[in-house]
Amino acid sequence: MKQKINLKLFVSGDSGNSARAIRHLQEIVVDPSADQVMFEIIDILQLPELAIEHHILATPALVRISPPPAQKIIGDLSKTKQLLSLLGQAGGTE
Repeated sequence: MKQKINLKLFVSGDSGNSARAIRHLQEIVVDPSADQVMFEIIDILQLPELAIEHHILATPALVRISPPPAQKIIGDLSKTKQLLSLLGQAGGTE
């Protein structure tokens, strides 16, 4: 059985890049093959302590918490190959 993937997406308010990152992540995770993916969206303007805890210096930032090792992607998640790699899936287009 494959281990669930736990992600945290750190955004900064309702900026354009934050909105794009949320949309791109939702498009990938809605895929039926992504049923093992859980994600949480964290607005660092409301919860700055979580940004500090996870060493977030720029947003949007996607952090894979589990399975280890932890990995990060900075940006609006428009590079599908990079996002799929973080999810442990092959393929995708940029």
